[in-house]
Amino acid sequence: PTVTALEAGKHVFCEKPMAATLEDATAMVKVAKASGKILQIGIHSTFSANLQFARKLVDAGVTGDIYYAETCDTRRRGIPGGTFTNKKTAGAGAIVDIGIYSMHNALYVMGYPTPVRVSAITADYLAEQNPRWKDMDVEEFGAAFVRFEDGRVMLFKISWAVHQNSLGGTFFLGKQAGISLGGPIVHIDEMTNQIQGLADAEGLTVEVKDGGKSWQQEEMVDVHFSGLPSVDVWEAQMTAFREAVKTNGPSPIPPEGVLTTNMIMDGIFRSQQLGQEVAVDIPEI
Repeated sequence: PTVTALEAGKHVFCEKPMAATLEDATAMVKVAKASGKILQIGIHSTFSANLQFARKLVDAGVTGDIYYAETCDTRRRGIPGGTFTNKKTAGAGAIVDIGIYSMHNALYVMGYPTPVRVSAITADYLAEQNPRWKDMDVEEFGAAFVRFEDGRVMLFKISWAVHQNSLGGTFFLGKQAGISLGGPIVHIDEMTNQIQGLADAEGLTVEVKDGGKSWQQEEMVDVHFSGLPSVDVWEAQMTAFREAVKTNGPSPIPPEGVLTTNMIMDGIFRSQQLGQEVAVDIPEI
């Protein structure tokens, strides 16, 4: 449908993930590029105040070069059910459902580096033990170590269900400073699959060096930015799309950047299938 709409001369807002396969995602980007129309993928969390501020800090050189990143999202008991747990209708599980957010946002802050190798694992061990999920054929957990063309690396972790309260946080290590992100914490009732509460944990902490001292003597300073504005990210993404259409501007979230997530996800599933690290397929667009 997206390709058809673009070919018909329409701007397109497409919910994440861009596509279930790298092949389909590549086709979407190619047609958007050829048609000159806007293709925006609905990754609303990219518009959060903390993520936008983190990107500005990196772009301004505050962190220096980012050489390592970790990103994750944790549901302890939050398998959604319905079409989400059917590979035929969803394409995959937790990785494409909620993992796409944290993966894309880390890549966004890092400036969309080109991935070259992936070593990964996916699993559905908890679902296998629960009769309720006997027909589920997608992953409930995934983890991947990603190497990029410029030497940087990223650790990605995601879960719908896991015997742990948290898989960690999202942070970036730079040569001059590091950034730790806060974010929305969602609590889900496993029996009803309904969101029971949303804790606003917007904010981020930046660790910087107190200069002018030797390496052994210098003090590290944690600067916590807790006064960032509260942003309705769903409204923000639609407003950004509307303004791009009105001004015929570029997509607020470049589809070429989002395509990077499909490259990595393709590598994750091939790595799991083969039980080894794999080279990332980089399509020509």
